[in-house]
Amino acid sequence: MKRVAFVHPSATLYGSDRVLLDHLLCLDRSRYEARVYLPATGPLTTCLSEAGISWELADVVGLTRPERTPSGLWRGLRAAREWPARLEAAEVDLVHTSTLACVGGALGARWLGLPHLWHVQEIPPPWGQRALAPLLRGVGGARVANSQAVASWLGGQGLEAEVIHPGRRASPVREPRASLRSSLGIPAGACCALLLGRLSPRKGQLLALEALEAAASPDLWLVIAGDEAPGHPGYRQALRARIGRSPRWGQVRLIPGRGDPWSLLSASDVVLVPSRAPESFGLVALEALLAARPVLASQGGGLPEVVGDAGQLLSPDPQAWAEAWLRLAGDPGLRAERAGEGLTRAAGFSPERSSAAIAEAYERLCEVPFGRAGGATAGGGTAPDANTPNCRFPLVFLR
Repeated sequence: MKRVAFVHPSATLYGSDRVLLDHLLCLDRSRYEARVYLPATGPLTTCLSEAGISWELADVVGLTRPERTPSGLWRGLRAAREWPARLEAAEVDLVHTSTLACVGGALGARWLGLPHLWHVQEIPPPWGQRALAPLLRGVGGARVANSQAVASWLGGQGLEAEVIHPGRRASPVREPRASLRSSLGIPAGACCALLLGRLSPRKGQLLALEALEAAASPDLWLVIAGDEAPGHPGYRQALRARIGRSPRWGQVRLIPGRGDPWSLLSASDVVLVPSRAPESFGLVALEALLAARPVLASQGGGLPEVVGDAGQLLSPDPQAWAEAWLRLAGDPGLRAERAGEGLTRAAGFSPERSSAAIAEAYERLCEVPFGRAGGATAGGGTAPDANTPNCRFPLVFLR
């Protein structure tokens, strides 16, 4: 049995959190023992405990905005120095770094010469791509991209990655559609659109509101569900104020995020994914397809790989979003047709298949002889990375 350390940057239940949880639930426990390292407790730790999966608190050395302060960077340097000892004491055989937002486990694995898999689930802005490329090269090991869009930006930096799309399974609806709509004050005959995700400018909440205003229809309602994204304090308050100034303010509901999206999806008629920055994949869009809800989504990033012909891809033009929304609202037959196409497409995204593919990557990694950073491996070579052999960039401060 191989002991795998999973290093993850949050304990919420948004996209990458749900991907990690699904992978752990599908992982063959007769072959792999999971040890999950998280920076805080939250809904994810509750789910892990209920599933009997071991987890513990650790400073994952984040790359999010709060960590990019002088004090945050200094704390991160100190924490990074502790990771080799932590991994060595845990006697892990392999390290799985989940997302680019944490680097502690990756640096520790590189220092100890442990097999390392980096699950890349982001598309950073161009400056971020250039800045992160040396880190990704220096850590070595294998890279898994959650979409072809992510693999393309990695390829632009000369980095190879295997594309493994995540999957999801629909769960039973806990709150009936009618009662949830009633509690939100949504009329029974209204066409309700759901926008589910963290509150930040990149998720397009303002674009959805502008589309509602452009449609100027009393039959369209909008539910925005989510919590503030890290690095965007006060955004909920600003968004609430903007909604209050809207002529359609009475047709908008801004509510906290939920770990279980299925009841909200059931209560909606259409799902909006109006992201202003490229999504690496678009898990909400996949969940909408599984819930048999038509999807209107932005054109960029990995969303076309998820939605395909089962939804409609749109430019960031409020009028275009308004027209597409009105068309779905006025044509129940079209909504039903899109729902059926979505269910068929969603069947191709399986969490079991995704987890099995990642496990195969583990096995390939463990077949390669690894050694400490800059040192010899058991086979006499240097620590592996086909792109940048013997690169020490991210480990200078650990020496």
